Amino acid sequence: MVRSIALNRVVEASSTMITGLKKAVTPLWRILTFSPADETIAPASCLCVGIEQGGVAVTHASRFLSRYHLKGYRKYDFSGGNYPKPGEVASSAAHAVREMRAGRADIVLSLPKQWVVVKAAELPVSATENLSAVVSYELDRFTPFSADEALYDYRVVGENGEKISLLIAAAKAAQLNGYLSALKEAGVRVARVSFDLSGVSSLYRSLSGEDTFVFMEVGNEGFRGGAVVEGILAKTVSSDFERPEDNSRAAAVEEEMDSLASVPGKGAPPKRLLSFRGSTAALKERLKQRGRGAVRIVDEMEKRIGGFGEFREIPSASAGAAMDMLMPDSRGFDLLRKGIARREHAPFALTALLLLVMTALIGVYLLMPIKIENRRLHEIEKQIALRKKEVMAVEDLKRQIDALQREIALVGTFRNEQPLSLNILKELTIIMPPTSWLTRVRIAGPQVNLEGYAPSATVLIPKLEASRSFRKVEFSSPTFRDARQNMDRFQIKMELEGVKNEKQ
Repeated sequence: MVRSIALNRVVEASSTMITGLKKAVTPLWRILTFSPADETIAPASCLCVGIEQGGVAVTHASRFLSRYHLKGYRKYDFSGGNYPKPGEVASSAAHAVREMRAGRADIVLSLPKQWVVVKAAELPVSATENLSAVVSYELDRFTPFSADEALYDYRVVGENGEKISLLIAAAKAAQLNGYLSALKEAGVRVARVSFDLSGVSSLYRSLSGEDTFVFMEVGNEGFRGGAVVEGILAKTVSSDFERPEDNSRAAAVEEEMDSLASVPGKGAPPKRLLSFRGSTAALKERLKQRGRGAVRIVDEMEKRIGGFGEFREIPSASAGAAMDMLMPDSRGFDLLRKGIARREHAPFALTALLLLVMTALIGVYLLMPIKIENRRLHEIEKQIALRKKEVMAVEDLKRQIDALQREIALVGTFRNEQPLSLNILKELTIIMPPTSWLTRVRIAGPQVNLEGYAPSATVLIPKLEASRSFRKVEFSSPTFRDARQNMDRFQIKMELEGVKNEKQ
């Protein structure tokens, strides 16, 4: 009995310790496994190219810090009312990429519901371990296409212990490959292929903030909708109105919503979301008056997507496909996957933390020698301080040397810039004719003034101009003939070549 009590206490203590350890480790583990991409912090943008009857709708959306924003919308219409050809879709997409500056955005191709076969299917629970292979093998049983003939995707919408409930969406590959090839040739690489109802369900999930709901989009000619269970499109419906009366149309919409609400789900009955397109104001009021179930009007809800009100003409399928591409927990269909789930990238925050630690260690390793050298320098400065007088004497000698060097440089500069008077007199002696003589020579900077006598003063100008030492040679005053000397008395002014005028 005593041993049993002691054992129970040990078990209780161990359980308490493990619980406390989990509480302490869980926050740390969340920090180490934190990923900005998973938390929608990292910026991203998406461009949805929606194929519609009679045109192409292109929507540009972005995400930053968990906020979504519709940045632009373009509609390209084509005559004939038919679905646009691959070349028309490619040219419209390429033009939209350039016009909306979305060269780095991920591209989503949204298909019309008429091109996609959506079927509910059930498989044994034993197929769970290799579900992708089983769906690929059984695809021709659930849809008109085999796995080689189709682009497809599926979602698990429920499990009851024996059966797995699936919703499979498939489109003919031969038809889509032409569009994908044309887009690729135009420089537009498609990252995902979705269809309209999948995009609509993603849009209403973003707007309402609900993961389980029933939605219905009502237009002038008919309606389309679906049931979303835990964020996954579980059932779809689309139909044209058979009668023009608003009462019959409202009854048809409510009947289909009741059918969609019967899809099995967890918890409370799903919320019902209604959206109206076109001239449906009377039908909208009639459905409000009937008031069957807790119906919320999407058009009147608070918009959770930035820029949503600026583009009222934007198709919900195009906007929703772009939103679904940007959601980190995307649960929409991607027909390019062919049922193969994308690998989730491991969070890189822990790797980044380790890289920071390694960088810090490398920095310490590189900075240690610098620190050691700084210590040595400090010791040297101490030794210099102890020999301050000797240092001051050395510095005084350096100052004297610098002063002498400046004086020497000044003398050299003066000598180079100011030619010696003896050199000028020597040049004049060589140039002047023997029969001429000078009575006065005045040198002031670059200016030289000559006075003297010559048999003919005019012959002196060409001789002086021919010298490399003088320039701008001219008479400074008129010459006149000295009758007593029988010679011309002259006054000449000129400038020294290569000498700058300090006044300039």
